[in-house]
Amino acid sequence: MKITNATTHFIKPGWMILELSTDKGIIGYGEYDITGPPSALAAVTTELGALLRGRDPLYIEHLWQLMAGGSHYRGGLVYSSAVSAVEQALWDIKGKALKIPVYEMLGGACRQKVRMQARTGGDSPEDAATIAKGIRLKHYKSMKIALQPPARAIETRTYLQQQVAHLQAVRDEVGDEVDIAVTLTGCTNPAMAIRLIHAMEPLTPLFVEAPCLSSHPAGFVRVSRATASPLAAGDGLYTRSAFHALLEPHALAVVQPDVCQVGGILQAVKIAAMAEGGDVSLAPLNPRGPVSLAASLQVAACSPNLLVLDHPALGTKWDVGYGLLATPFDVHGGYIPIPEGPGLGIEMNAAVLRERAIPMTWDPPVANPANNGLGATW
Repeated sequence: MKITNATTHFIKPGWMILELSTDKGIIGYGEYDITGPPSALAAVTTELGALLRGRDPLYIEHLWQLMAGGSHYRGGLVYSSAVSAVEQALWDIKGKALKIPVYEMLGGACRQKVRMQARTGGDSPEDAATIAKGIRLKHYKSMKIALQPPARAIETRTYLQQQVAHLQAVRDEVGDEVDIAVTLTGCTNPAMAIRLIHAMEPLTPLFVEAPCLSSHPAGFVRVSRATASPLAAGDGLYTRSAFHALLEPHALAVVQPDVCQVGGILQAVKIAAMAEGGDVSLAPLNPRGPVSLAASLQVAACSPNLLVLDHPALGTKWDVGYGLLATPFDVHGGYIPIPEGPGLGIEMNAAVLRERAIPMTWDPPVANPANNGLGATW
C-alpha cells in the first residue's frame, strides 16, 4: 500500500481536517491545531508530501521520524501541528487496513469508557453559574472554567475577589460531587499565580491549568512548591523534552498533551507513559472537532493514568461529530464509550466535509480541480 495524496479542509466552525489517501482506497483522517494561518499549515502539509508520497503508510514511526526528526533544524508549533495531523491519519489508515482500533495496537484498552471534562466560562459569576448548570444537567462530573486574565502583573484585591466569586458561583451551582478544574491560560506570572491559587484553594479545584507560561519551568516549580493545588500544563508544549522539563523537577500533577500539537497519537502516548513513571495523571487537551476527539479517545483508552479528557461540549454538538460523522460520539452520563471501529473508529461523511469547507484566501501550491479550490492537495 502506498500514500497517494492528501487534502486539507478548513471547515466551519474553524477546524482543519486532513484527508490522507492511499492506492488501496483506504482513507485516513487527522486534525490540525490552528497554531498559525491555515494557509501556512496547509503549505507545510504540501511540503511533507515530498517525503511521504509513494511510501507505505503502515511504517508510522519511521515516517514520523522522517517528518519530525529528519532535519537539523526542528520545526516549531505550526510544523508540529501539520505532522500531528498526518500522524493521526496514518494510524487511521493502519487500523482500517488491519480492521482494529488504534488503541489495540498501543497495548489495548484500559477502560471501556472515558470520563469527559466539559469546558465552561462566563463573563460574570451569574453567567458562569448559568452555563455550569447546563453542563450539570447533561450529567457531566467534571468541568473546566477559564478565569479572566489579570490586566497587570500584580493585581488588586478586587481582582482576586472577582475571580474567586466566579469559581464560587460555579461550585454553588454544581455542588461538591462535580470536579471543577481552573485554567489561568498562562497569563499570570508566578507571583500572581501563587496569590490567586491560594485564594481559590478553599473551593478545591481539581487542578489549576497553566498558572504561568509552560515555557517557564522555573516558574512552575516556584508555584508548585508554594501551593497545595495540583498543577497541569500542556498547551503550547509540542516536544517530549518540553514535558520532561516540567516533569523532572516534579512541577506537575497532571500532563495535558494535545494530539494536534505534540506530533500525534503515539507521541501523546509516550508523554502519558513518561508521566505515569512519576505518578502524574493524564488529562489530554482536546478543544477542537470530532477527528481530534477520536484521536484523543485512542490515547485515553490505552493510558492507565487517565484522569479526564477535555472537550468543548458545544451546544451544536459539532465537536462530537453531528452532521459530519456517520455515527457521532455520544456523551452519556459524562462519559464516552471507547470507539470500537477500526482506526480512529469514525466514518466521515465526505460530502458534508466538502460542503462545510471554507475557501482558503490563498492559492494552493498544487491545484486540485476536484476539490473546487478548497484547501490544498499534494
